[in-house]
Amino acid sequence: MEKKLLKTIFKVFKYREQILFIFCGGIAASINFFSRILLSFYINLTLSVFFAYILGMLTAYFLFKKFVFLNNKKSKKSSPLIFIVVNCIAVLQIYLMTVLINYVAQSYTGYSNVTIAHGIAILTSVFLSFYLHKNYTYK
Repeated sequence: MEKKLLKTIFKVFKYREQILFIFCGGIAASINFFSRILLSFYINLTLSVFFAYILGMLTAYFLFKKFVFLNNKKSKKSSPLIFIVVNCIAVLQIYLMTVLINYVAQSYTGYSNVTIAHGIAILTSVFLSFYLHKNYTYK
């Protein structure tokens, strides 16, 4: 029993970065999602999406820097710029995946659900984002 517990603990520590990335990214995505809803009461949808994305991105940057990628050897000036570039790539991926998933789902079912397609696209972006942030933003 103790050996099994030790193996599990070592596995968790082995994947510590990935687990924390998903957790912190989830917090940032929640801030993005809910702030967009709140902002939509005061400003139009396009602006609310834009400002909510910025809030989520800032949250992610500071959470990743503080809790996930602790071995950041780059200068503090270059990391934010690379972070923005990686997030631009992620936004493009999310947009294309949302359109594709929605199109495929609509062609098979006859129904369109952009919210579900967008959620799936966000989940798929985790893998590329982690790779790019680990190897470029916080290398």
